[in-house]
Amino acid sequence: EAPPMTCFGPGYGGGDPPNYRNILQDLFNNLLGPNTTININTLLDDLIRIGAKYNLATQPYMGPHALGGSRQLTIGHMLQIFVRRTKVDLLAYPCRPMGVPFKQTLSNYVRSGKLVGGQARLFAHPKEFLGTDIISYHYAAVPEMCSPEIHSGQLTRGALLRDIETSMYSHGVFEDLTYLRERIHNCEQFASQRPPVKPLQKKKKSRRS
Repeated sequence: EAPPMTCFGPGYGGGDPPNYRNILQDLFNNLLGPNTTININTLLDDLIRIGAKYNLATQPYMGPHALGGSRQLTIGHMLQIFVRRTKVDLLAYPCRPMGVPFKQTLSNYVRSGKLVGGQARLFAHPKEFLGTDIISYHYAAVPEMCSPEIHSGQLTRGALLRDIETSMYSHGVFEDLTYLRERIHNCEQFASQRPPVKPLQKKKKSRRS
């Protein structure tokens, strides 16, 4: 559906993008809680400004209260997520576009022997995603955006993460994480109540007499 060399180099998207600013705003509302004193609109304006500085495609984040500006240069970024086979059916599922699930596990769908089409969605369980024994990552982009260098003066990924972290600290996002910890704890409880996934078993090949 989206070959990396032809889609993620110039940036990938289909049709008119939604208003991602509303989505990001809802995310911060859920993380910080209803009693937060942080001005989320001001925080989002600051993060959008940082994205524009590093030539990211910030236009879909420019809602009615965001900063104006021309369309930014789109530079492709791709994050590959690898999950161990013993955990893949617990953390992922096969689906049609927009997340409509198929009626089978991801491992069975891939091993069905039929032409595989569609998508795979992940359940971003915090405990599993923070570990390294179950999930690993590979990030691909232009050379500057793969560099962790901070002090070179170039627009590197390391400098981008530094500017985002500085902005978050200046707005007080990291001062009180009580609400966020409670949400993560509730998420872990929900995940622990899911039925265990049976270990994968290799299909026995039938022998012809």
